[in-house]
Amino acid sequence: MNKEEKKRLKMEKFKKKMENFQKKHSSSNKQSKEESSSTTNPTKGYNPTEIEEKWYKIWEEKELFKPRKGGEKFVITMPPPNVTGSLHIGHSMMIAIQDCLVRFKRMQGYEVLYLPGTDHAGIATQSVVSKNLQREGREVDREGFLEAAWEWKEKYGGRIINQFKRLGASADFSREKFTMDEDMSKAVVEAFVKLHERGLVYREAKIVNWCSKLKTTLSDLEVNHETVKANTNLKVDEGEYEFGVIYHFKYPIKIGSNNSSDSNNSSDSNNLNIDVSNLNIDSSSKISGSSIDNGCTTTSSSIDIGCISSTMNNTIQDYVEVYTTRPETILGDVALCANPKDERYVNRRIIPINPLTGEEMDFFYDEQAQMDFGTGLLKITPAHDPVDFEIFKRHSSNKEMVSIFDEENRISIEGPLKGLKRFEARKKAVEILREKGLFIQKIPYEQTIPVCSRSGDIIEPTVKEQWWLRCEEMAKRALEAVRSGDINIHPPEATKTWNHWLENIRDWCLSRQLWWGHRIPAYKTSCGEWAIGRNKEEALKKHTLNCGTGNCTILSQDEDVLDTWFSSGLWPFATVGWPTEEMDYFPSSILETGSDILFFWVARMVMLSLELVGSVPFSQILLHGIVRDAHGRKMSKSLGNVIDPLFVIEGSSLESLISTMKSGNLSRDEISLAEQTLKKDFPRGIPQCGADALRFTLLSYTLGMKDINLDILRVEGYRRLCNKLWNASKFIKGDGEKDINNGINSPAINWILSRRNYAVESSILNLDRFNFMQATQVIHQFFLYEFCDVFIEISKNDTSSQKLLLPIFLDILRMFHPYLPFLSEELYFGYTGESIMYSPYPKAIEGSKDHILNFELFLNFVKLLRSKKPKIIRIKKTSFFDETYLGYLKSLIKKTEIELVEEDEEGWEMEGELAYKVE
Repeated sequence: MNKEEKKRLKMEKFKKKMENFQKKHSSSNKQSKEESSSTTNPTKGYNPTEIEEKWYKIWEEKELFKPRKGGEKFVITMPPPNVTGSLHIGHSMMIAIQDCLVRFKRMQGYEVLYLPGTDHAGIATQSVVSKNLQREGREVDREGFLEAAWEWKEKYGGRIINQFKRLGASADFSREKFTMDEDMSKAVVEAFVKLHERGLVYREAKIVNWCSKLKTTLSDLEVNHETVKANTNLKVDEGEYEFGVIYHFKYPIKIGSNNSSDSNNSSDSNNLNIDVSNLNIDSSSKISGSSIDNGCTTTSSSIDIGCISSTMNNTIQDYVEVYTTRPETILGDVALCANPKDERYVNRRIIPINPLTGEEMDFFYDEQAQMDFGTGLLKITPAHDPVDFEIFKRHSSNKEMVSIFDEENRISIEGPLKGLKRFEARKKAVEILREKGLFIQKIPYEQTIPVCSRSGDIIEPTVKEQWWLRCEEMAKRALEAVRSGDINIHPPEATKTWNHWLENIRDWCLSRQLWWGHRIPAYKTSCGEWAIGRNKEEALKKHTLNCGTGNCTILSQDEDVLDTWFSSGLWPFATVGWPTEEMDYFPSSILETGSDILFFWVARMVMLSLELVGSVPFSQILLHGIVRDAHGRKMSKSLGNVIDPLFVIEGSSLESLISTMKSGNLSRDEISLAEQTLKKDFPRGIPQCGADALRFTLLSYTLGMKDINLDILRVEGYRRLCNKLWNASKFIKGDGEKDINNGINSPAINWILSRRNYAVESSILNLDRFNFMQATQVIHQFFLYEFCDVFIEISKNDTSSQKLLLPIFLDILRMFHPYLPFLSEELYFGYTGESIMYSPYPKAIEGSKDHILNFELFLNFVKLLRSKKPKIIRIKKTSFFDETYLGYLKSLIKKTEIELVEEDEEGWEMEGELAYKVE
């Protein structure tokens, strides 16, 4: 039995166990209609946990999340979270928005598919599994690691999905996908092979972002460029080193004439002394290094300091000055570079000497060098800097381009620096150059450093042979898809970011030096070439047709795996059948996700879909902002302001918050700071608010890509809104009229129906425009300030109004359902015995417009009277204000004597046409 068969049998056993577990528990959770409505009891208080747990089980048992055939399709594919991840507030925002749209469309009669799944998250999962193996003291090979990773996935993989269910996500989990499922893996291989056959995938040595902690390359998008203030010490590479400085050195040079013959004329060295009083340097361009080929008897991989000194003493005629933030990479310098318009250098034939190796270097003229940038000179180390790499490629040179660092970021070149970690090598290089009299000064300097977003390690640009994807033509089609309107981006201002990324796109490095992921379907052959195929046999067959020898064999498969974003880039079509099945649910209707992965994921899905399927993967892109704490700070474990949504849903004491924080991997100082934050922000812990209140809060904040400063007090406020709904249901009897078109007519009824129509139309309009903030405000205001504060109060003394309470309240529940799915279901089912999920979303109805304006004037009059806090009110009877309005007024202003007067009296106060007196 081979490894694939073993893995397949293992997964089948696991799935069977899970099916038996679900059957066992689903049978015990089945409830009758009477049992389901048992918690809708006026004598019981609102308990969100009880309601939410009960209804999600019922929804799943009744398979209410599956698409119902018949209507126009509406499809959302859930952005796949990391399989080993846990819920954070950003996920809650995502689910709140997506599920709101899904439930709204379901009620409008659409055939809805909300397709869930998880991502194998190559780097993140490999890191957590590796740490776990280290704790257990286990050393494993690739096969053993993969076995441990699958065990980890099976143990923890469903955690985040279960948490999504806790938030009320109405996704069809029977269709749940994992990026390393068998069908998904086949789709990944098919995509890679097709792209290679079209000449879009190729292998080449280029600059990559190397993370020595993770031992893998990273995409540009996985690298954060962080600003470091002058003279800042950072802990990195198992030590503490100074950053935020720039070093000023002299490079020895030989000077000749502009023609082919050398000149021994030594010009005045002052001509090459550069004024740097107004230093303007961007250190990000100086991360450099390359191989050594000195002219002595040593090999190209060694340095002879004595030879260097001898070479310098015999040939040096002058010096030029160069600035760099990375002295350690002088070891690999192969050239200096100046702008072709820089008169300080263009009239000289300069032959630079590497100050550490004594090797003669090239001198390039390239427009990339900025004349007002330091001294105008760039040190060129093509194996360790992307800018230098491109300059080196543009100019002919016989210099080799080999990295000076090994995979641990230690100097790999023979000599006094060999074996030193890069920042130890920096100190040693400065010391050597100081001894040689070539060090001038060290200047405080605010710089930018590239940092791995996963590990926090400082990235080392280095040259490696990897698999790449050509992106230029695909990017042009993705740009056109938005410009033509085939795809609409919301909010529109994100289009500028979209255009910037795609107009400046570079080829995508697909290779990752990991074990966990989709192994690249490339095979090394005996003739030294690479063969690509859907399997080893196909790869060899294809290669044999193009190979001149005719007797090649496959030696081994590429050890690397594909970038995680490659497989997730196929998500909208691979999850619904591509490439083997008919795609009934493609394209998706909308892609909703965080604005921070617009290019990471969204643009790549569009590019790959246009290339492989021939059409856009979705017609709408909806982006949301970042959730911050109440003070506007980015959430960070070290600050103690990370909010676990389950703490908000279920409640948590301060002690529990602190205990959870301490169980993490924070330092002692970070724990102290985090504890102070928790005690300040949550002195009494976090009260139980429920999923409905959290969802409503997040949606009430949501306006485009605007960041959200989440205040838990606001969630508590919407918990009280839920309680208000619960209490309203106690008052409204369930045996009344359910038809809103019952023909009853009165000023209060006409007004409440007009306000209902406004709430319905406005909520639909705002949801269609993705303005969740306004949609929640409209429904909230209608229920609380118009239905409860006015109409319910009037109905207590008005029998005609009482007959309309239930039909309007049912419409209110329907409007609330996309935001408050659990509570709306609980109350609606209690009245109707039916699920609210597929009940129609309310529509505006025809109604009498009589008395509506007068009723609005009446409500303004009520506000005026309340402000006077009267004990007695006398109102003159008019054709407008009669006994009907007197009854309304008595309902709205209680504990006050109110009298309707027909006779004229002196001293009336006027409010419009109304005459009144107050005492």
